[in-house]
Amino acid sequence: MRLIRSLTTGAAILALTALAAQHLPNRKPSAADGKAEMEKVVRDYLAEHPEDIQRIVKDYLVRIRACLQEQIVELQKMRQATANPRQEPGDQE
Repeated sequence: MRLIRSLTTGAAILALTALAAQHLPNRKPSAADGKAEMEKVVRDYLAEHPEDIQRIVKDYLVRIRACLQEQIVELQKMRQATANPRQEPGDQE
């Protein structure tokens, strides 16, 4: 179901991009024009529908929960190692 929602959101963004392209002036657009216009359409859509991006991110984070938990453990280990540096043999304070 989540995949369908994600695909639906992606399809909506593509449809919005296609609609925006129809309303552009009739000139041969450069690749930069097309990219800039697409980014503007997506940016505007996301600004008007922040709940969609929040839902997409939440669904993604739920799917990769195990990966996030592993990363948190590694981050904690790194912080501990930084806070409590080991003394090398032969080092004396």
